[in-house]
Amino acid sequence: MSHDSRTTGSTSVPTPDAATTHDSEGGELRHDALGSISLLAQSVSALGPAASAAVLIGLVAGLSGNGSWLTWILATVFAALAAFCFSALARRYTASGGLASLISKVGGPIPGTIVTLVILVFGVGFAPFFAVVFGNYARDYIVLLGYEGPTWWLVPLFGILSVVFCAFLCIRGVALSTRVMLVIEIGSMAVILVLMGITLVNHPGSLFDTDQLTLSGVGFYEVFLGLVLAMFMFITFESSITLGREARTAQSTVTRSLYGSVIISGLFLVVCSYITTMGFSANGAAVAESFNPLGDLAEMENVTWLSYVIQLGIVAGMLAGMVAFLTWLSRVILSLANDRILPAPLGAVNRKHGTPKRAILAVMVFQLVVFVVLCVTGGAQDLTLYGFAGSVFTLIYLFAYVVALITIAVVAVRRWRNPLLVVAAVVSAASFGYVIYNSVVPIPAFPMGIFTYVALGLMVVIAVIALLGSREGSVLRRLGSSSAEL
Repeated sequence: MSHDSRTTGSTSVPTPDAATTHDSEGGELRHDALGSISLLAQSVSALGPAASAAVLIGLVAGLSGNGSWLTWILATVFAALAAFCFSALARRYTASGGLASLISKVGGPIPGTIVTLVILVFGVGFAPFFAVVFGNYARDYIVLLGYEGPTWWLVPLFGILSVVFCAFLCIRGVALSTRVMLVIEIGSMAVILVLMGITLVNHPGSLFDTDQLTLSGVGFYEVFLGLVLAMFMFITFESSITLGREARTAQSTVTRSLYGSVIISGLFLVVCSYITTMGFSANGAAVAESFNPLGDLAEMENVTWLSYVIQLGIVAGMLAGMVAFLTWLSRVILSLANDRILPAPLGAVNRKHGTPKRAILAVMVFQLVVFVVLCVTGGAQDLTLYGFAGSVFTLIYLFAYVVALITIAVVAVRRWRNPLLVVAAVVSAASFGYVIYNSVVPIPAFPMGIFTYVALGLMVVIAVIALLGSREGSVLRRLGSSSAEL
């Protein structure tokens, strides 16, 4: 395939022919539109550390006890190893399809198809549940503020508004959407850190919590058991790879965003976990028994008013996560359309805004249709279905990580002769594989067990499709064809 050349920062980046980046009106993705901070905002927002602090700290503490802080450190280290591996790809190639396109480029049709199908299933299947989660949290916040009327209409209202608003931001321009994500995420994390600071100031004893630092009451088994939940926070941390075509000096900016998102989010959770556990212990309580650890901690520290601000930040952070998700998924769809896997119209780029408008609108319509169905059937009024669906989609995404990391390890041995990369890929793949194993062995009790079997079944089906699709002449062999070498 012939290439023309565009200059991205100081790097000359070959880009595919016009069919790859142009629609019939001549639109194209905005080159040199994003710097390191914008890509970092994309990856951090996709992880949602503020929301994770609110939801996951108590759950991880329920498994790891006083070793929760170490669990978060291990999860951060393993994710950082994966970031090191993925950055090796991002320094060599750029593609709007992100990890799926890059694995297809270096590993061929079998691993490329597995990763691509997993990302599609995860992206399309999980998209409507963002509206469910936002609608529920927004409703709860309105009730927290004192609303006493009927609440059945709040979830549909906030869910629909969130989907339309996020699509509007993503269509208007990637620079605008990343700026909004950055402001929201910084604000959400800052408010939580204020609570952590107040807790430290009010703490009556030493800041060196002996029970936590000596892992009192827990062993390494419990520490690693909590790793199953902690690793879930890092799903899609590599989403900034999809913005490589729109980034300045993509080789460095994408790499920095991968490392930065993991380190910032991971350290944030380590700090929040340690201080929250310490604050609860000082008040004779256990964080593992709290359904709202941050809110309860604010009450213990006599700053109940701060819980209202924190809750608002969490709701806003979820909105930022939706924007990051749509930005990521729309570019994956754009890339697959350019690879001639999905219908060609989805590969069009809006001339005015330089965004994949049709892909964004397609996802928006799908989100709205499924969300409305969930509202009508009662599946959107709580987070039960979201929890079950999330477990399925998270497990198969971890499966994609394992396949991608094994592929990188093989390529590093055969072509790049990079032993450090091999070690990092193997260790990281083993850690993600461990999380999958501990999630399915033994099979959870009903009804969770049913969804576990669904996840395992999807993995098998995807693997079979990848094997069958690797034959010569298969449409799946086009995967990664729109990737450009840096």
